[in-house]
Amino acid sequence: MRRIDPSIPSNAVCPSCGRTFILSVSQRCRLKKKRDAQSFCNADCYHRYKTGSGNPKWRGGKTMYDGYIYRYSPHHPHAIKKGYVAQHRLVMESIIGRFLLPEESVHHIDGSKENNSPENLMLMESEGKHRKLHAKYRTFNSKGFDGHLEGVQFYL
Repeated sequence: MRRIDPSIPSNAVCPSCGRTFILSVSQRCRLKKKRDAQSFCNADCYHRYKTGSGNPKWRGGKTMYDGYIYRYSPHHPHAIKKGYVAQHRLVMESIIGRFLLPEESVHHIDGSKENNSPENLMLMESEGKHRKLHAKYRTFNSKGFDGHLEGVQFYL
């Protein structure tokens, strides 16, 4: 049987929900050895506390995938399973004042996926039209046009 140091309290306050709970023997032993600075009342509180800004790997809710910047927005209707939404879609939604429809696409005029400034974004009504624009751009470049912007202006 383990002997517990009487100087370690038997109760603790959960840092996630604020509820007072009784520490288990293993939690008290870990506190004694200073391996865990915090104890939680249950696994749900632990996971809730360690997500988002509580996670040591948290980078402010911003991540990169396939060259695009994604922002953490878990309550957005089009967020992926982990709660992220492409930043260029969020910027376009703020410009037009509504959520984008799933079939709508956002085009980066200068071709840089990381440049999400409002003047660099163009709303396309469908992914098909967006692909057609890129196909015309490739044709323009083969005929001697310079720059992505000229191809977009010619297309409009």
